[in-house]
Amino acid sequence: MYPEIRLGRPGYEDELARIEKTVYPDPWPASVFEECLQRWSGVRTWLAFDRNRLIGYVCAAVPAPGVLHIANLCVVRSRRRLGVGGLLLGIAEEWGASSGCSHCVLEVRATNRAAVSLYISRGYLPCERLEEYYGPRRHGLRLIRSLPPARAGVAELGRALTLELGVVPPVGVVLGSGLSWVAEQFGEGSSIPWSRLPGLAGGDLPGHPGRLVQSACGRFLFILGRRHHYQGYDGDEVCMLPVTLAGLGVSTWVLTTSVGAVSPGLSTGNAMVIRDHVNLSGCVPAVRTRAGSPVYDAELGGIAIQAASETGAPVSSGVFACVSGPAYETPAELDLLARMGVDAVSMSTAPEALALSALGCDVLGLAFVTNTCGPGEKVTHQGVLAAQGRLRAGLEPFMRKLMEEIAEHALR
Repeated sequence: MYPEIRLGRPGYEDELARIEKTVYPDPWPASVFEECLQRWSGVRTWLAFDRNRLIGYVCAAVPAPGVLHIANLCVVRSRRRLGVGGLLLGIAEEWGASSGCSHCVLEVRATNRAAVSLYISRGYLPCERLEEYYGPRRHGLRLIRSLPPARAGVAELGRALTLELGVVPPVGVVLGSGLSWVAEQFGEGSSIPWSRLPGLAGGDLPGHPGRLVQSACGRFLFILGRRHHYQGYDGDEVCMLPVTLAGLGVSTWVLTTSVGAVSPGLSTGNAMVIRDHVNLSGCVPAVRTRAGSPVYDAELGGIAIQAASETGAPVSSGVFACVSGPAYETPAELDLLARMGVDAVSMSTAPEALALSALGCDVLGLAFVTNTCGPGEKVTHQGVLAAQGRLRAGLEPFMRKLMEEIAEHALR
């Protein structure tokens, strides 16, 4: 089996405590989980679900530079020996490595042979016996392992972002071609050019300023521009900046893209909430995903549709296709996309959505229609950028309301 992974958030503490009581003789109370699920706690919690049923979780933190601590790992008894515990442990270890940790430590009851066997199989070694760590005559073992290094540049980028940003906002927003006007509505608290961040210099495109902007209110972090597969970047390089920020705690994401309308129901100036996507780009990040698992968060999508209704904005929902580019689609390709049920198309967004949702983040995809793709239509990048004035005039109130609602959602 392969579970769906979500980031823990307030509201799950009672369910976590209930599972804990069925598994451990010395369970954590709900109050401990309540603290672990807070953004400010420094603890990262991942939840594993099978058909929307919570079946396991892991809590991890970095209590000292270079050291990852697995504070709790639990899988319900009916889902043991199916790889769920190993998956959760691996996710926490990858997060630790990307945060610059070289070692991971954890504690386990000395009599828990199944857990000790799992950890030893993953390279952990006992380093200390903990007398009566779990109570009278209940001894523990402390185990340690060295972590494989993160992908080149990830830890360095994470350290640089931590120094530049300090406290990270709860909401990240990737702004596609010409869409930087969305950030202008919220003021500029700080601005970091990509050239100042390790591993991100170069590859800028028109309409992609290549900057990281923190809003004046401190709730939003805007990525002005993105990398594309057609520039020579692989899936992990395309997603490197948002994935690193997710590791620092940015857990709610709005991914925007300028698109061509495939469906006749869309026209220039409209927006579309991405319900699902078809990734035809050949660009896929190295992430764990579950077949049939939703990539885009339904609750965020509902918030967007409601905001559109309240502001009268021309916003619908539909299926998005990501293609490789940089060439625009031929008539035959557009006909194929229409037959596949695709409503809009661009050359980005799907890889980032896959990577962020696999990390457990909540993801909203927004497609802004800059052109139609009918027979005889001439499409250029300059035309895409020129359409932004029309988009802004019709969608600016919608985007302001939507972002306010998403900030409230993220801070619950």
